[in-house]
Amino acid sequence: MLCELQVSESVPVAAPTAAQQPITSVTITTDQVGDRVLLEGTVEWAPAGILTLPILALPLTLNLGVPGTFRIWRDAIGPGGTNIFETTDTSSLLNISLTSLVLPLTATLTFNPTTTNFHFVDQTAPPGPHTYFLTVDVPVGSSIVPSAFVFTAQEINPNPLI
Repeated sequence: MLCELQVSESVPVAAPTAAQQPITSVTITTDQVGDRVLLEGTVEWAPAGILTLPILALPLTLNLGVPGTFRIWRDAIGPGGTNIFETTDTSSLLNISLTSLVLPLTATLTFNPTTTNFHFVDQTAPPGPHTYFLTVDVPVGSSIVPSAFVFTAQEINPNPLI
């Protein structure tokens, strides 16, 4: 049993710029003022499919990674909930195939699977049941496929008074 936990964390939270893709959720009940909730997760993911780009002119700059912003929401996703945590990770390029070296050409991109780990302590959860939702958003025109995930929540009682 965990008897004491000291936490110092700073997590900037920004308004989502895209629709949140739900991954999973967990529900836990805090039973007293001062309880905290330790949230831990691991998501293995990769951009969905293969990205094909028609290239009509050079020079050209390509982003060779797809960023995914993972968020934890308390009680609901979006305006009805509280965005308590977020982190961004990027899937790197696995390979690029070019069909010719004469314009126009087509570039086909495939990406590596990426494993994103995080932990966060919700220090402001009021007493009562809470559902925590894990979501991800990616740039417009992209999507991801989570191939495996773990998301846990643990109630931590207030530290004892000394």
